[in-house]
Amino acid sequence: MHSQHADDDPLEAKELVGDLPPEATDDALLGRGVFALPVCRACRKAFFPPRVLCPHCGATELSWRRASPGGTVHSLSVVHRRGEDPRVVALIDLDDGPRIMSNLVGAPVDAFAIGMRVRGQVATRDETPLPLFTPEA
Repeated sequence: MHSQHADDDPLEAKELVGDLPPEATDDALLGRGVFALPVCRACRKAFFPPRVLCPHCGATELSWRRASPGGTVHSLSVVHRRGEDPRVVALIDLDDGPRIMSNLVGAPVDAFAIGMRVRGQVATRDETPLPLFTPEA
């Protein structure tokens, strides 16, 4: 597992997407197919979801770094809605630190399991880019 600290792959997000708030920067980077995490410049820890204050130390100076789209399923739940196919919602421990909530796709619902290795991909729903995860080959 990689460290939660900023490392050797900084990302000049402003050069790619302009000067946006953290949440909009994340959406814009995902829209370009770039997996990235905000990193606190004070304590150097990565976090998710993006926000203006570091959840670890409260600092407001952020940078971004490219992130591996790999992770491990921490927990999952199958959601059943009338008239829709079941979907899998999961907490995923990213290889680069934070735990995120996303959907698992690309396999039958009963094929997913806690501890399974998954890989992120970018999909678009209602014109919003979203990270979705599939089983790692």
